[in-house]
Amino acid sequence: NSVDTQNFSVVSRHSSHRAVMVTGTELRDGWSHRLVCHPFSVRRIVFDACNAVVMAFDMVLIPLEVAGILSTTSFLHVLNFLVTIWWSLDMVMNFFSGYQHKGIVELRLSATAWAYVRSWFALDFVLVGIDCVNLFHTAWISSGIARSAKTIRFSRSLR
Repeated sequence: NSVDTQNFSVVSRHSSHRAVMVTGTELRDGWSHRLVCHPFSVRRIVFDACNAVVMAFDMVLIPLEVAGILSTTSFLHVLNFLVTIWWSLDMVMNFFSGYQHKGIVELRLSATAWAYVRSWFALDFVLVGIDCVNLFHTAWISSGIARSAKTIRFSRSLR
């Protein structure tokens, strides 16, 4: 272990033989830390603000759709499609999002990805999966493919 007290940085070797550099209060690992977004960066804060807007949209529209108060239009289908894409991108982004743990900002890709898998990934996967199934089901019905499939099934029963 070597310590440079002037820059407050520490370089140490872990059991996996990878150099890990601690600069101030950040953990970085090789080149992959460049892929990880710092949790306090402007990019991440803007992305989180957009998440709040999309979540507010979901919190208002989903109950209205389920209750049948809001009629389903093609504009609403497009919005639902865009929201599903947004949450899918959010899942990918979460693998590359640094986090703070015990005062240290974790920017190692393996640590950030594993932290996401252990925390919100399962719930996100289920919710985005339901959104995708609903999206494909809606597209299936509106395109007439479902009617064609029913017609084919019906014609098989006539044989």
